[in-house]
Amino acid sequence: MAVYAGKSDEKLYTAKDVNVLLTDPNKGSTYQSILDEVHNNKIKPLDEAFENESNKVLGTSTTNYFYGEDAAGTHGWEMVRTTDFRPSKEGDTTKAQTIGHVICGSYLDLTGADLAIENAGGIRGGIAAGDVTAGNVIAISPYGNTVETWTMTGADFLAALEHSLQISDECNHSYELQQAYVAAGHTEQEAQDKYKWRDDSGSVLSFGGINVTIDWTQPEGKRIVSATLVKDGSTLDPTKTYTVATNNYIITNTTDFPTFAHATKRTEWGTCEAALRALIGQNGWESKMAGLAGTISFGSAAVDPTPTPAPTPKPSPKTDTTTTKVITKKTTGKLAATGDRTLAVIGACLIGGIVIIILGIIWKRRR
Repeated sequence: MAVYAGKSDEKLYTAKDVNVLLTDPNKGSTYQSILDEVHNNKIKPLDEAFENESNKVLGTSTTNYFYGEDAAGTHGWEMVRTTDFRPSKEGDTTKAQTIGHVICGSYLDLTGADLAIENAGGIRGGIAAGDVTAGNVIAISPYGNTVETWTMTGADFLAALEHSLQISDECNHSYELQQAYVAAGHTEQEAQDKYKWRDDSGSVLSFGGINVTIDWTQPEGKRIVSATLVKDGSTLDPTKTYTVATNNYIITNTTDFPTFAHATKRTEWGTCEAALRALIGQNGWESKMAGLAGTISFGSAAVDPTPTPAPTPKPSPKTDTTTTKVITKKTTGKLAATGDRTLAVIGACLIGGIVIIILGIIWKRRR
């Protein structure tokens, strides 16, 4: 007999000469198989201590934090991966908080980190309005993953979110095709077989500690048009280093998120389940969570209009403002005012010539 771990189907060890009941859980968790332990033809009752702990009320919720088929407009647990980041078909521009944001809020409350992420594939349950039990919390985070804080740059964090949005967008497209195929008369299973999810669809990220505006009309890498920290309202700085709270599984997924390879591990805080327990056990936990998790809105990228250049003024015709200055000089037989020797000589010659002519005329008459 081979013994395998749940979900991952990892072989643990092999035993011999053991009779064992085989079940078919249909790998991929579409169905579940349940084995009841029987002794002397009687079902052994569930351990009372475990049952009491599972039914213990941790707190109350005023809101349905949906998961999978509980959520209107979604299709199975796969769609938790995609609806976090899509406006509803009615055209809402914002999306209500989901169970992913509750989880991120619990990580932020526990660690005091700047930001938080949780992969949708690690979420296995939701919270209904009313009493929240320990069993509900275990169903949300059943794997025993731990909360860790890592440091990374704003650029690396944004790159991870952008890739997550790309996965989400492609999953939404697959879902739309599936719905159309079902409407044409096929079964849901046939539709999912024909239009498959991406293999990494479980890597879509819920996130917290940040207010984000997403423009779905933009290509991958340009969809996040604004991102501000809940802590202080500052714009997420690509060059700055931030503390990010996450589960220990997704942060090591450097295949889907290569920039996580640049991150540095800081502290391990305990199980994800314990973080949820601690948050939900507080009075007013929903308000606290909402204040930590941040918001997601949808809109277009703001474009700064290019200013219209002012027309170049045409030069006006120049007006000749030159003033001709006439200088009048007194001449009292002297030209010293000009200091022009040439003019003085010419003047003297003319006067001298006139005098000679006059004297010549007088001399002739006397003769």
